Amino acid sequence: MDASEQTAFIKLLGEPVQKDYTRTHILPSLVIAQGILESGWGTSELTKSSNNLFGRRGTYNGKSVQRIDTEIGKEGERNDVVVTYRKYPTIAESIKDHIESLLTSEIKVNGKPVKRYQRVMDAKTYKDGALALKASGYAADIDYPQKLITIIEKYNLHEWDKIKFINHTVKHGDTVYRLASKYGTTAAQIKSWNQLNQNYTIFVGQKLRVK
Repeated sequence: MDASEQTAFIKLLGEPVQKDYTRTHILPSLVIAQGILESGWGTSELTKSSNNLFGRRGTYNGKSVQRIDTEIGKEGERNDVVVTYRKYPTIAESIKDHIESLLTSEIKVNGKPVKRYQRVMDAKTYKDGALALKASGYAADIDYPQKLITIIEKYNLHEWDKIKFINHTVKHGDTVYRLASKYGTTAAQIKSWNQLNQNYTIFVGQKLRVK
């Protein structure tokens, strides 16, 4: 894969994750690096046969593919097993499903369900995020965090973590609906970004995120 193809692949993963960051709080660099590492830049057999970038098992909307994989047993023995993997109609849906899985996976702590990857969502740097993925049980490979960090730094993927917001200082005559129209978004989105009340109440001098 040449440099231009790598750039296109990075953009393919980075754009949707960055766009959705304010909802997910998952750093784009982490997901891009995961996709690169786990799919071999999109060249793996699993990616080619099912658009499955992240090796997610099971079925997706009833679709799957089966592969014979080698797994290591408790005594260190190697066993060939048939594994069912999700088959996606598009790469975009593979990315979306991966993100949703990180957001919704739960474990029980003291009998109560908690978000399994909460530490990943709380991470403010790609290094913390990579370590959080391993600590949360995402991968068995003890070198997994360092592999992600190496990829992120080699390809400057941390640049995707610089989320740029546009803020607006409320003036006389402003309403949430007028601001939504001005900045090409929706009133509901501005309400969500700024945790406004049900009446969309704003006041002069208030700083709002509008994009």
